[in-house]
This record gives sequence, structure tokens and C-alpha cells, in this order.
Amino acid sequence: MSLEVPLPDMAPAACLVRVRVLAHLASTDPLGIRLRAAAGRFEADYHLAASPGRLRTNDPKVLSAARNRLLTVERVLGPDMAGMAEMLVLDRFTLSALRQRTGAGLEDARGVLVELAGVYRLTGWGQDVGRAFASS
Repeated sequence: MSLEVPLPDMAPAACLVRVRVLAHLASTDPLGIRLRAAAGRFEADYHLAASPGRLRTNDPKVLSAARNRLLTVERVLGPDMAGMAEMLVLDRFTLSALRQRTGAGLEDARGVLVELAGVYRLTGWGQDVGRAFASS
């Protein structure tokens, strides 16, 4: 899914060494709120699927739905981009950590998060705001 949204003015890389990539993109990108919402859904699905006994649900349908959404993320993004999504969302990588681990920069990270938002159906231009943030 490709969106024709121009990249925001990026801060110099030296200023972003200690800033988490997701936090930076969520606060500066035109799709920032949707990127943060997709990251939140991904994180919730990951924790629900990874440790169901610890959370407040034992409903097999809820657990199965979370696992299926994660499988969809892996299928649509591919293993490399899904791995980067984990680094950005779950591990909260900074730009320097992302560059050291993957060689990727802000534009690559933005692309992964936009694709993640697409998987969670948060990038539709005519979409109502309430529907964009409703739980899946």
C-alpha cells in the first residue's frame, strides 16, 4: 500500500540519537496519529497472543483473533519488515539502534509503520476518525 503523503521535514540525525523512532514519527508525520494507533494495536495483539494467561481474557476467540492478526502482519509485511515493526514498537528502538541493527533510517521506519497501519486498516483517506481508532 503506497500513500502519496510527503515526508515531513526530518530533524538532523544527530538530534535523534536518543529519540525513539516511533515517538518521533508519531509526533512529526502527517499520519502520526494513525501510525501510533497501528503500533498500539500491534503491541496489544503481540502481548495478547504471547501471554494469554497473564491478561484478563481466556476467551479462545479473542486469543485466536490476535494470533490471526499477527499472522496477517507477517504475511503482508514479510519477515524483515515485521521484524522491524517489532523493533520499532515492542523494543522501542532509537534511530541509532535501528541503524546499527538494520542499517535502516527514518524513511524505512516510516514505510514499515505506514504498511502496519494499512494492515490494521487505518490509512483509508475517507475513513471516519472514530472508526479509525475503534478496536479491531
